[in-house]
Amino acid sequence: MSTRRRKGLFLNFACALLALAAIAGLSACHRKPSEQPLAPDLAAIACPADSAEHARATIGNAKVLFLCIPKDRTAVPNKIGCNPDGVIRSCDVVNEIQLSHRAGDSRVHVGSIYDRLFIGTRSEAEKEGDSQLYVIFHEGPPTGQTFGEIETPTRFLLADGDALLPPAFTFVKGTQCDKQSTVLNTGICNMEAQTASLYWHISVTIWHNKGTEISPSEYRKELAFWMPYLEKMVDDPKAASAAGH
Repeated sequence: MSTRRRKGLFLNFACALLALAAIAGLSACHRKPSEQPLAPDLAAIACPADSAEHARATIGNAKVLFLCIPKDRTAVPNKIGCNPDGVIRSCDVVNEIQLSHRAGDSRVHVGSIYDRLFIGTRSEAEKEGDSQLYVIFHEGPPTGQTFGEIETPTRFLLADGDALLPPAFTFVKGTQCDKQSTVLNTGICNMEAQTASLYWHISVTIWHNKGTEISPSEYRKELAFWMPYLEKMVDDPKAASAAGH
């Protein structure tokens, strides 16, 4: 596949995510520098030299930790949760988290498996099994349709995906997964969930050559790998009045 063709397909995917995010409306966001120590696995995440800042932002009633961000973004409260260089570049709409790791390597990086760090000069065989967590989130449920919670000729429902969510997350729908890797050389599992004040669109992506069958157990393994990271980055306690019911 040509580089231009690959970029065009990825742009279509990004536009679909932007449309999904746009129906969510805007999120109030207030920045607070990350003062408390990071959990060891979060502290071990590799940051680019020019994006080594960590900060906690209040979005809804939740405190969300953002890792490896440029220093100038920590000074702009309503920009901290967006990535102007990411898949979706509309900083007025999206709060996002994106983490990746190479196959067979538990070290986590901030960014996409499509980034140069992962593509680089590695062969297709070396990229097999690379994995990515990509999350967008906002206050309140979406006001329009996202994905259908159905099985299709190309997608299946992972029956126990909800059981892999962190305790503070309530499953809404999913977990819908590609049966085979697509023309982008990836298969994706999507689910939606809620915490006390935020709505979450969660996807886990696995790199395999186009047409490769991806088993439920492989998706389950990667979901189980990523969910503890998400749990440690989000603190969205129930309001006192709700907690008493």
